[in-house]
Amino acid sequence: MKKNIKNLLIIILLTVFLYLIIKNNLQIKINIIKTAKIFITQVFPSLFPMFILSSILINYGFVDLISFLLQKPFSLLFKINPHTSYIFIMSLLTGSPSNAKYSMDLLNKKYINLQEAKRILCFSYFTNPIFIINTTFPIFHDIKIVLKIIISVYLANIFIGLLLRKFDQKNIIKPISFEETLVNINNKVKKFNDIFSEIIFKGIKTMILIFSTMIIFSCISTIISCYITNDIIKTIISGLLEISNGLNNLKIINTSIFFKELISILFLSFSGICIIFQIKSIIKNISIKEFVISRFLHVLISTIIFIIII
Repeated sequence: MKKNIKNLLIIILLTVFLYLIIKNNLQIKINIIKTAKIFITQVFPSLFPMFILSSILINYGFVDLISFLLQKPFSLLFKINPHTSYIFIMSLLTGSPSNAKYSMDLLNKKYINLQEAKRILCFSYFTNPIFIINTTFPIFHDIKIVLKIIISVYLANIFIGLLLRKFDQKNIIKPISFEETLVNINNKVKKFNDIFSEIIFKGIKTMILIFSTMIIFSCISTIISCYITNDIIKTIISGLLEISNGLNNLKIINTSIFFKELISILFLSFSGICIIFQIKSIIKNISIKEFVISRFLHVLISTIIFIIII
């Protein structure tokens, strides 16, 4: 009975959504084109090459090398499997939802276990630094403000990792020897021709997933904005749904610089429901409850750090 009611509600909601799309077709079309432009000019160029490169590096033993080099500082700081240092570093360079992809890659290749994958997801959420610069500099026209935002959002991950360390004191970290690293690298090297086409296919599949969710949440954001007159509320809702649209809307609202800075921190720390859906789609059957909770913690910590910095 409950399942039937749930299905009925979903049908009703989708029917209403379809009606609103048809009713607001022109505005939705404009915003879809805008979102597609953001994806082509900002998201795809920053993520796709790194997805391909990281997948190739994994198959050539790069994970083992990074894990060996960073095992002492990473294990000491976060008390977690040193192989997760690869996820942290690559996510730092490429941004999310790449952290979910790297976590799944290492989980599938048995570098890490399920609990370690859940944990590293919580403090490896980074927005691509190039994306942050491209979207926030037109808002503030001051690179110092942009750098303060980046530092605040990035440092918050360190604090979250340290907090999560307290809840896993019984975790035993096995040191990785140099000999073991060399053996693992030799065992994992595959012929480039054997892996390249598979890596390209998986990379394109991931990018299509990201693009599709951006379009869907752009439609939802557009529909909501059609019935809200307050520009600030409209911007906040759009940013909580999808970061890029929210930051682009932040450029045109009439409010103080400080308020815009705080809203930027909110968007970049929370990640947006769109990215949460992307991460859930990538990691499939793994629970993201801890990741969602960590988003609210990230907002709080990064806001405090930013206020201290300024």
